[in-house]
Amino acid sequence: LRNAPPLNVDLEPPNITRILSILKPEVSSLLLALGALTVSTAATLQFPNAIGEMIDILSVASPMDSIADSNLISNANEMTSSNNATIDNINGNTDSDSTTQLEQQKINQIQSIALQMLGFFTIGSAATFYHSTSFETIGQKIGARLRKQLFSTIIHQNITFFDQNRGGELANRLSTDVHEVAEHLVQNISIFMSNMVRSVTAVASMIAISPTLTV
Repeated sequence: LRNAPPLNVDLEPPNITRILSILKPEVSSLLLALGALTVSTAATLQFPNAIGEMIDILSVASPMDSIADSNLISNANEMTSSNNATIDNINGNTDSDSTTQLEQQKINQIQSIALQMLGFFTIGSAATFYHSTSFETIGQKIGARLRKQLFSTIIHQNITFFDQNRGGELANRLSTDVHEVAEHLVQNISIFMSNMVRSVTAVASMIAISPTLTV
């Protein structure tokens, strides 16, 4: 370190090994953030599934049409019967009761789906808050550690090092440069993890719904 060249000389080009060495102390936090990100993404992907279930429920045909057709045939065959009016009234009441029960069943199913989605969104919001704050905290920790390492390196240089590097440049490296490195590193990692989890979760949901159609 005492014979180190000026800071504007990069001795080793950036590579994945150096990046992983910076992230290594925060592996446990990254794994927890990844788990929260997975939960948040899975909760978000439940919304289109819920919409599909609601459409399926609302598209169920009412038995009113088939019953009405049978009533027309019955009325045509029994037009001369003296009990025809009574039978029609009974059938009409039965049709009305069946339709009311079906509509109430649909409403109950939709309400159940809405409550489930409320729970999913609550859990997803909590998971989103956790992984967002976790990535921000990880970035701050990495920045603090890099700043400490850089400062330790600077103060152990000999006097000629400070003749070659101005104090303002060193202070800028300690503040702005370290902050930019930590911020962009964590930001890129979070974007990569988010896209990866979203893709895997989306494909898994498609396979769960219809493996044949997914293929």
